[in-house]
Amino acid sequence: MTNNVRINKINDIIKKELSQIILYEIKDPRINLIYISYVKTDKNLQNSKIYFTHLMNDDNFYYLNLLNKAKNFFRFRLSKYLDIYSIPKLNFYIDPTIKNIIKIEKILKNLNLNE
Repeated sequence: MTNNVRINKINDIIKKELSQIILYEIKDPRINLIYISYVKTDKNLQNSKIYFTHLMNDDNFYYLNLLNKAKNFFRFRLSKYLDIYSIPKLNFYIDPTIKNIIKIEKILKNLNLNE
């Protein structure tokens, strides 16, 4: 149980600090509107899956490439905030939640129009 609590705390720190780094330290305006949805770190703390969405544009694959190019920088910056022996490797993924919400809203609108 304590290991799960520790991993959850690490996930929260990674999410918070990555958001801060993206917002305040990255000078590229293309990346500033990225929102980190959630983080999942494996039990051995070797890999972190970071799910994100971009607030203005639907071309998330473009932002996925930008984040992957900067992941070593992010990992280096996270080393100052995480008090663990080895910083997990960062793997970025597009968060499907927003697209799923939009699909559900369209279905509900169509149901309301048909009634």
